[in-house]
Amino acid sequence: MKTFVILSFLTISLFALNPKVYSSLGDVIYDDVDEIASLQEIQEYEPYTKAIKKYVLEVSETKKHGFSIEDGDKNVSAKKHLAKLRSLFKQHETLIKSVHNNFYKSMQNNDSSFFSSIINSGLIDVKKNKKIIMKYYLSHIDDVGTAGVVQKFLDKDAKLREQAKKKRMAWYKHQIALEHKKIQRLRKADKEKKAEIENKLEIELTNKKKSILQNQHKELFN
Repeated sequence: MKTFVILSFLTISLFALNPKVYSSLGDVIYDDVDEIASLQEIQEYEPYTKAIKKYVLEVSETKKHGFSIEDGDKNVSAKKHLAKLRSLFKQHETLIKSVHNNFYKSMQNNDSSFFSSIINSGLIDVKKNKKIIMKYYLSHIDDVGTAGVVQKFLDKDAKLREQAKKKRMAWYKHQIALEHKKIQRLRKADKEKKAEIENKLEIELTNKKKSILQNQHKELFN
């Protein structure tokens, strides 16, 4: 946790401005580094924590080199800097692809917690995927939190708010109906159990009466 806080501080302080050297490549890497660092907070990315930390630190060092080149530092090779940017860009694209794949995977697996983490990661084009996101939310309104992206969509769209309201009411009614059926099943089971016990006692009582009568008959005629 302490390491992540330090990394967050580094990204805040070092990534406010970007070097102009190879900016078309570097800006993509530098601008997403905070969001990529935050993937460490998602449980499903725990196995990749070391790789993400390493990536963030390498981006930090590369950015420093970019500024050094701008300042005319001849000890920093522009050729090596470009090669490093290309390497980091490949890693960046792999991570972004992973996030997009997990976006769809979370919906396929009905993993609403993971879905919420992914759409709020800042690495998904939520405007482009608005219909998909809200369709999933409205279908899983009972277990998808509204914090973040979903709430922003609801705040800006009255029609979506009304849909969400209707879906939530329908879900509440469904839950009440399920609870009612459960109570009915329990009552029926109790009634059947009671009847079974009464029937069993009746049989036992009848058998005892027969046994008593048989014993009395034996005593009288023996």
